[in-house]
Amino acid sequence: NKLFDYMASGRPVIFGIDALNNPVREFNAGLTIPSEDPEAMAQAIIQLMDMSLEERWEMGLRGRCYAEEFHDYAKLADRIEAVLFGLTEGSC
Repeated sequence: NKLFDYMASGRPVIFGIDALNNPVREFNAGLTIPSEDPEAMAQAIIQLMDMSLEERWEMGLRGRCYAEEFHDYAKLADRIEAVLFGLTEGSC
C-alpha cells in the first residue's frame, strides 16, 4: 500500500518487486528492479541521478497523476459505496 503514497509524492519510484501488476512500469513513474537485488538498486539510483531534472520531474508527475486517478480516497469511497448500494438494491 505504500507504493501509492510514494507515487502520490510526485517523485520517481524505484519499485523493487517481482509482480505482474506494476503501475510504476505501466505508467513510467519510475524504475522497476528485481526484489532483493542490492546491485540493481544501486544501478537504479545511478540511472535516476543521470537523468535530467525534467525527466525525473515528468516521471514523478506521471506517478502522481496515477495515484490521484486510481487511489484517491474520495474516489475509492465513491466506488465502494456504489458497489455496496448495488448489492442492496431491491432489498427491503
